Amino acid sequence: MNRISTREFLVFNQELATLLKAGMPLVQSLDILRQRVTNPLLKSVLDDVFDRVRAGSSLSEAFEAQGHLFPGVYTASLLAGEKSGSLEQVIRRYVAYVKIVSGVKRKTISALVYPCILLALSCGYAGLRSSGRDRERHTVTGSPGQLAQGRARTGGTRAPAGRQIETPGSGSLEGESHQR
Repeated sequence: MNRISTREFLVFNQELATLLKAGMPLVQSLDILRQRVTNPLLKSVLDDVFDRVRAGSSLSEAFEAQGHLFPGVYTASLLAGEKSGSLEQVIRRYVAYVKIVSGVKRKTISALVYPCILLALSCGYAGLRSSGRDRERHTVTGSPGQLAQGRARTGGTRAPAGRQIETPGSGSLEGESHQR
């Protein structure tokens, strides 16, 4: 896996908040959680976070050091929780926030699916109708014999402009009137 899913990250945060609420120290909570993770990327990130926190960094600094893997609002929330002494509550609020945002995204996407399907079908229908008109425009009516008779009636001369029929690959045929 090359990314951390939102669901996995939320589960980690819910479990971390639960362990902190139960009174378990942060370093011990991180140690327990990093051993239970199955996603290799999340495991390596949590190993690094654990090492940094154990070495004396704050949790917010340890997650911020991971680059752009985590949103800025997450590290800012952790920093606020550390400063206020309510890390567990802030983590729970962050989890609630992400659930709300994910729900809105899901509803927005599902609300846009039907109009997109209608638009695609409309474009397809319009394309079929216009290609049908193009075929009608380039269709020569009458048999080759009738076309030859029409040319014989005109004395072998070219038909006046506007009376010529064009077909794909054959240039123009003279004789029968065909309006575009």
